[in-house]
Amino acid sequence: MRFKEKEKKKGAKMKKLYLLFFLLTVFAINGCGGGVIGTTGYQREYTPAYVELQKGWEEFKLGRYNNAIESFNNVLAYQHTSEQEVDAHVGLGYAKTRMTGINDALEHFEKAKDYDKDAKVGMAGYWLSTAKKENMQKAIDLLTTIGLNAPDYVYQPAHEVGLNNAKAHALMAALYNYVGDLERAVAHAKKAKELNVPPKEPPYTSVTQIVTWVIGDATY
Repeated sequence: MRFKEKEKKKGAKMKKLYLLFFLLTVFAINGCGGGVIGTTGYQREYTPAYVELQKGWEEFKLGRYNNAIESFNNVLAYQHTSEQEVDAHVGLGYAKTRMTGINDALEHFEKAKDYDKDAKVGMAGYWLSTAKKENMQKAIDLLTTIGLNAPDYVYQPAHEVGLNNAKAHALMAALYNYVGDLERAVAHAKKAKELNVPPKEPPYTSVTQIVTWVIGDATY
């Protein structure tokens, strides 16, 4: 009976956790690749795809996510490089996460996750949202490919869209805690707490929420 009550409490905490997590994981993308098709003297000529990619991220920074989505879709419609295609899908993933939720971002993170570290974080965020243990392990395995399994790994997103090193390690803490790897969960939670000084968020949100869930102390 106590075991069932404990499991119910854990499930409730996890549900609250992953909902809060999406408030903190409006992720960043890697910089755009290529786009220059020639140079003449001091003039540089850019492809339409390059221009739209730049526009997409400008619109994203301004919070005009519908416009950003339109520009990222234009990148895919124009002749583009493989790097630009990946970048556009990552942009679409994060813009749609902001607009309508991470479920609508899934197809874009799927297409980009093998090539882009920030898409991997986005994919891990989606898997966390499912609250399924097997998906948590997939997220851990994916983030391990970029070295985020190590507490001393420094995660540096390319764009300032709400993700930082503290939040990346908080994500790892949550994933490890969910699968029962408490030693690693605590290591990442402590790292996240250390990096989140001084805390820039109110209690019970994002990093502080996860630190509290894992080690029971988010006092700074």
